[in-house]
Amino acid sequence: HRDLVTALLILHARTSNRDADSATAIRLRTWHDLSVAEIAHRRGSTDRDVFRLFAHDYAELNSLLVEHFRITALREV
Repeated sequence: HRDLVTALLILHARTSNRDADSATAIRLRTWHDLSVAEIAHRRGSTDRDVFRLFAHDYAELNSLLVEHFRITALREV
């Protein structure tokens, strides 16, 4: 499933600079198991800002899954 998530994050990152930032934060959390606090520190932001990134992009990531991979929910990954 790592390859699928990587492909999903690449698609997501191509959408905008903000989405690229979000994809990086998701990679740090998922692949490097960094805490939200550490991700926020690296971004120069707050924990709340990182949580907002994740929450905001959940629907967009689901849409990309359906459109490009025919998967209907992130929990199926």
